[in-house]
Amino acid sequence: MEKRSERIRARLTIDLMSQSRANTLARSLRPDERFKLEGLKMRSEVKGKSVSIYISCERGARSMSETLDDLLRAVKLVLEITESLAK
Repeated sequence: MEKRSERIRARLTIDLMSQSRANTLARSLRPDERFKLEGLKMRSEVKGKSVSIYISCERGARSMSETLDDLLRAVKLVLEITESLAK
């Protein structure tokens, strides 16, 4: 584990075409939110057709970068699946 450093915070907001898709995306992130890793926290919030994802990291810039990369891959996968099911 990297040595603890300053807290880095990020908020990613994704605007979707429907509240249903926003809810699906937020629900798909719940396992990541419940995963306990010292110095890393994540939570998501649905507001209408948008999902905001909040990340707080005390594990350094590299850990934050890797977390954001994993998160964006997961978001992309969920959006691709929900789009294909909508067709």
